[in-house]
Amino acid sequence: MLAGTHSFVCANGTKVRVEFLGDDGLTVEAAILPDGETERLTSPAAGVTYFGDTMNLSISNDWVVVIRPDAKTQICQRAASNQPRDGRPTPRTGPHPCTSTSARNQARANIEEVS
Repeated sequence: MLAGTHSFVCANGTKVRVEFLGDDGLTVEAAILPDGETERLTSPAAGVTYFGDTMNLSISNDWVVVIRPDAKTQICQRAASNQPRDGRPTPRTGPHPCTSTSARNQARANIEEVS
């Protein structure tokens, strides 16, 4: 499940697209644009570097550090918020709102009030 997409621009003009997959935020697909292949990377925990076969990514707020054995490390800034983001929603932070017990209980209460 795609949770959102962010685009980043590096100092040398390189563009990086990162797609966040699933609700836990521990899996992403990244591509160095325009001709890079998409690579799936995983992180062992929130806030930790994402690891892949040919690159590693460290993501922090509006920045991503791209580490590859065949190229210089790149520090890239998230594309301005007024630029298009591939038409996909931004990733959620924290747990999905429907997964907490209090959210489910509140939803049930709202349904019972309407019924």
